Amino acid sequence: MTTVAWAVRREHRYHHILHMLRTEARRRAGEPIPAAQLKKLEGWLRNLSEQDVVVHYDPDTEQGWWLVHRRPGVDDDLIRVPDRVTRQGGSRE
Repeated sequence: MTTVAWAVRREHRYHHILHMLRTEARRRAGEPIPAAQLKKLEGWLRNLSEQDVVVHYDPDTEQGWWLVHRRPGVDDDLIRVPDRVTRQGGSRE
């Protein structure tokens, strides 16, 4: 599954959550991640796991990015399975 399944509005493109999702996409693709960035990613992933939450994106809100409770049997990765994918194909993110 992709780590970024949405077309992200300009005002939400520099949020920490999006940065972490993109870093995870690079890690999954086998690209090198600087040690300090990898440490931040690992802590962020651990926090998601401990809280049993996933990432949700709502472009119609000021904040845009949310951590929401995982739906058992539905949200099996880092993101809330969206009702529809708005991102164009061809990207690993």
